[in-house]
Amino acid sequence: MCRIFVHLGICTQWNHHYWIFLPRDINDFFDNPFHCYYVPNEIMEEESEQIHTNGVVNKIRFIKEQFSQLTFKYWNLVFHRPAKTSRNTLQEHQVCYVFLKNELGQIIAKGEIAPIVGLSSENWSQINKALYEWENGDFSRAGHWPSSIHAAIDMLWQDLFPNEIPKKMLINGLVWMNDVESMYNEALAKFNQGYRCIKLKVGALNFEEELNLIRLLRNQFGSDITLRLDANGAWKAEEAIIKMEALSKWNIHSIEQPISACQWREMSSLCKNTPIPIALDEELIGVGVDDMKVLLNEIEPQFLVIKPTLHGGLESSTKWIQAAEQKGIQWWATSALESNVGLSHIYRWLGQFSNPLPQGLGTGHLYTNNWDGPLHFMGEYMHWNKNIAWREPWN
Repeated sequence: MCRIFVHLGICTQWNHHYWIFLPRDINDFFDNPFHCYYVPNEIMEEESEQIHTNGVVNKIRFIKEQFSQLTFKYWNLVFHRPAKTSRNTLQEHQVCYVFLKNELGQIIAKGEIAPIVGLSSENWSQINKALYEWENGDFSRAGHWPSSIHAAIDMLWQDLFPNEIPKKMLINGLVWMNDVESMYNEALAKFNQGYRCIKLKVGALNFEEELNLIRLLRNQFGSDITLRLDANGAWKAEEAIIKMEALSKWNIHSIEQPISACQWREMSSLCKNTPIPIALDEELIGVGVDDMKVLLNEIEPQFLVIKPTLHGGLESSTKWIQAAEQKGIQWWATSALESNVGLSHIYRWLGQFSNPLPQGLGTGHLYTNNWDGPLHFMGEYMHWNKNIAWREPWN
């Protein structure tokens, strides 16, 4: 028998949702009221399993069918200071929040659509077209909607069917691209804040300057810190191995995406010969489930960097992790400039894995107009305080 689920409320102490379900024929309900039950969230999860395993299309159908109050809110996040990479400089970041509300108008689930236009192939024209289809119940292309929308759908699903939330998580400190002196001072500040894994953006400055910066940091901190580098595909294949040889003298943990994506043969050669373990990042963008193992078999990287917003959402990112672990490839996840809404969902999703590596979630302080909520930072750990309620930045 088909059933309609009605959300009753949330137990705030345990973050559990409570539901009732009843037959689609309301006359059958009045004939036999015992068809109506109180259902704790852990039982509801069993009902969701078939939908979950069948992917985003079934999720979006369920959400549209059961929650008539679906709203969208566009928002421009403003950086405290320009965020520089080897590719460009960001002043603002446009996102769109998706809210599900119950019959009382209370928000019971929220997700974030946070594309990085220019990094992936998606753009706001594509996103707005997909949102129009979503609002109008046209799911014929839902499986091909932009990755950032799939991520938001998975976030809504995670709010509706929450797992246990981790109390804390080890993260790295992020040093953005800047002049050498500013980057050195920022790395020193991260160390003094308690971070023992620090990630630096490289590839935009003169290489000798970057090399000197890393030498200074290693001499300053000795073996007390782990240094990660992220080149964002800045180098040509023929120069990458030379630069990594020079960097390897300073005990570098890993380097993300030394050359641009879609050069599988060149990247494979680098991974086989590199003196520094290579982590794939942008390389994973746009790669479907059927090609995940093909890519990993071809390139054989040492690490993967998982970004749910860019890599198809939480469910798709889980498949990346499963494919990597089957081949003995280590991984960590990072945010992709989401606000604290998206960041909190990645944090919660990561709680299901036993990964001792520092995660790349230290982006919660990037914006002047971010959400306040349960996430907060203490040294090199991100913590979840269930006693702090969410507060929108526009109120």
